[in-house]
Amino acid sequence: QFLCDKSHECSDKSDESHCHDTSLTQSCLEGRFRCSDGTCIPKSWHCDKFIDCHDGSDEDMEKCRQKVSCTKGYLCNNFNCISKLWRCDGKDDCEDGSDETHCDIKLIEPEKCLIEERKFLCHDHKKCIDIKNVCDHQNDCFDASDEGGLCNNKTGFIIECNSINCSDAFECLRKPHGVMCVCPKGMHYLNNKCSDINECDQYGICDQTCINSKGSYTCTCDPDYELVDNHKCKVKGEDPVLIYSSLRQIKVLNLVSLKSYTLFDDLQHATGLAADKFTVYWTLFLEGMEAIVRAVRGNTTGTKPEIIVDSGLGSPENLAIDIITHNLYFTDAKMKHIGVCKNDGSVCTVLHNKNIDKPRAVAVSPLDSLMYWTDWGDNPMIGRSGMDGSLPQPFVTKDIHWPNGVHVDYIGKRIYWVDAKMQLIESINLDATDRKVVVTEYVDHPFSVTVFEDKLYWSDWT
Repeated sequence: QFLCDKSHECSDKSDESHCHDTSLTQSCLEGRFRCSDGTCIPKSWHCDKFIDCHDGSDEDMEKCRQKVSCTKGYLCNNFNCISKLWRCDGKDDCEDGSDETHCDIKLIEPEKCLIEERKFLCHDHKKCIDIKNVCDHQNDCFDASDEGGLCNNKTGFIIECNSINCSDAFECLRKPHGVMCVCPKGMHYLNNKCSDINECDQYGICDQTCINSKGSYTCTCDPDYELVDNHKCKVKGEDPVLIYSSLRQIKVLNLVSLKSYTLFDDLQHATGLAADKFTVYWTLFLEGMEAIVRAVRGNTTGTKPEIIVDSGLGSPENLAIDIITHNLYFTDAKMKHIGVCKNDGSVCTVLHNKNIDKPRAVAVSPLDSLMYWTDWGDNPMIGRSGMDGSLPQPFVTKDIHWPNGVHVDYIGKRIYWVDAKMQLIESINLDATDRKVVVTEYVDHPFSVTVFEDKLYWSDWT
């Protein structure tokens, strides 16, 4: 098995000689992928969008296309799987442009291309272009309707602007077949005057914090993040990772390289999961063996798991960690309560056990000293209280059926939750305003959800 594996086991290196003869090359061990040149690489590296084989055979387009499952979406040439709704929408969602090729041109509705937003609708309704590209001596419209006419008559343009008498608060914009008064960018027409638009009211306009100003806005980031594209916030330092459980394993996914490795193996029904920089905590949800477990994680492996709580538990389903005190919050559906323990399990107490039926997930916002939980019992809801269990109250009760995971984006000041019956992910501000359905595709039986930078991640039972 070590013959021609690209690693010298023999002191004279004879095990790697004559390996150009593929008949001498052995198959790879279980869990490894065999490159066309005989090299063995981890199976997880096969079709991960990074060439690891010297001959590139691990990223063979046709073979990788067969491996990728994208039955409910659109499969890009680079094997990304995106929503079908993003196909031919004018944006490069695949990141290789393949979702915008071979598109049948669709007519654009006038209300989706407004002059107030500095857009110009071509006369054939096939393109919506920036107003700055009108009268620039280049045909940006298929029918060339963005050029000609007054574009070639600067004097006529000035005369027309003067004739319609735009007030100082307005701006006169020229078009090939006439001019019009519009409010300056960042303002809209209201009560016969131009009023400032609060761009910060638009959901998702900034990753984290939005500061409105007259006619404009500014995005800012938490000190641990840096601003990219004037809108997005990217974490500083090492590559971020996503830690997740799959009952018998806890794995780590690098969110930059998309390579993953197993941190803990041969577990028994690991369900709830929480982690800080150095430690991973999880619940053991197996009848007669209920427990809360912890282990220190290294770069590629973890220390031996240690049970820190193994009494007083009925069905511990979910965990959350306070990043300030490192206390562990947990739900227990069988005991019908929410509790908290010190991170070594030495002290535990019940925080909330009134009017609670089937608590599933819990999330905390230490900066606001607030705790949120989901209850999928007879009166499904998202509840809220102080992190000490004080002032418990319903937070979301309308149009909610089977809430599972819940996450607090304390920087964005929103919570996100999944509803397994409705098969969707929703979000709402921490002041209970601006409720939105965020995702409906690829949501079959969602269990947990989290947010990082500008992306949502969720697990699904299906």
